[in-house]
Amino acid sequence: MRFITEMELKVQYRKAPFSSYKLPSETRLTPEARQFLVDRKIDVKQMEQGNKSKVEPQNQEGISNEQAITSFQKTLSFFLLSFSFLLEKDVLLAEKVLCWQRHLEDVKKAWQQGKQIPTFQDNRVSIEEANLENIEISAFHIQLPYGRELAILNCLNTSLIELSLFLNEGSIGCNKEEQAENNVQTEVEQVRRALLMVMTQMIRSERQ
Repeated sequence: MRFITEMELKVQYRKAPFSSYKLPSETRLTPEARQFLVDRKIDVKQMEQGNKSKVEPQNQEGISNEQAITSFQKTLSFFLLSFSFLLEKDVLLAEKVLCWQRHLEDVKKAWQQGKQIPTFQDNRVSIEEANLENIEISAFHIQLPYGRELAILNCLNTSLIELSLFLNEGSIGCNKEEQAENNVQTEVEQVRRALLMVMTQMIRSERQ
């Protein structure tokens, strides 16, 4: 199994813009790559062996509803734990984390109940603004004054990536309309972009 990255799609799109994308067999899209296609309303087709193509299904077998719910719950728990860690040192950042947690919880509940998916009320963050391609936290960053905060946000980022992969492979199960699933994944990605933008700002402030 190979994953197609957002950077690969960007390179192809710059060379020749396309309105549909054929995903080779035995490949998957990363969450960022899928969001790149969703943002541009590009249809995705999965290539089968023998060069036949089919529209990529939004719900895949193998990921149970219980697993998807557990992944969502784990992410929400990480956000609450991070809020408690940050509250003593950085109240403003702690409030941001709590705001993100509440939005994700509202998204999860709405999807499970078959209701309209709420939209992230903060400014919509573009891929370029969030600097998705360039953030990689190492031991060096942890030694900076904001190192503890960066480590916490990096854990949340990893949890959101994992959640996006679960949403990509399966469904929570109450509302199985394709548009609803796309909206859920879009909202998860928006929270992740907002988080990454905060991390980028922290790193840049340390360089000044």
